[in-house]
Amino acid sequence: MENNSNVQTETILQANTFFQDPSHDLFLHPSDNPNNILVSDLLNGKNYGTWKKSVEIALIAKNKLGFVLGTCAKPDATSPLLHQWDRCDKMVISWLLHAVDKRISDSILFSSTSRQIWLDLEQRFG
Repeated sequence: MENNSNVQTETILQANTFFQDPSHDLFLHPSDNPNNILVSDLLNGKNYGTWKKSVEIALIAKNKLGFVLGTCAKPDATSPLLHQWDRCDKMVISWLLHAVDKRISDSILFSSTSRQIWLDLEQRFG
């Protein structure tokens, strides 16, 4: 019977394999950084439809649309994927903060997930 330590190590190694696969939702490319600009036109409240479509296209290209749509669900607290999921979601939050006007950015800054921001913006401007 394997001991718990070996099982944990194997689980972590499997999780790390996901992070190296560019097709996996939890993959972050070395060029991905919090200051990346997703779209050229910031959300100003009046351009929501075109802004949303532009952001969706950019997030699809980065394989991160699932974070804002809620299809890339947050793993359980004990999952070895949780830390990487949180890193990816915080990256998406940063991209969204840089894709909106300063006044809007200030109002979403303390949101806990990118999904929460996405729903808030949809409710306010959609």
